[in-house]
Amino acid sequence: MPSYRRPTHKELAKSRDPRIAQALLVQHENYVNLLRQATALLGDTNLQSSGVIDQLIQTSLQDMNRLRQLSKGRVVSRKRPQNSFRVTHAVFT
Repeated sequence: MPSYRRPTHKELAKSRDPRIAQALLVQHENYVNLLRQATALLGDTNLQSSGVIDQLIQTSLQDMNRLRQLSKGRVVSRKRPQNSFRVTHAVFT
């Protein structure tokens, strides 16, 4: 089993922007999914859409493409790996 080496400050600084971009990308994906659900609900209830939701979806998709470009690259984990040698024992009473 390879030993764990703590990432250096330079490695963490280099991967900070991609790490933040990945987190924002996940949030934008959730946002777009909610907007699409809102569009579907408007269609189900026979209400007219003013086009604002469609415009928000298009803007968010453009932002997501930008975030995908920023999130490329190696992201150094900031968390220490979990010990895989934890053994649990069943206790019967």
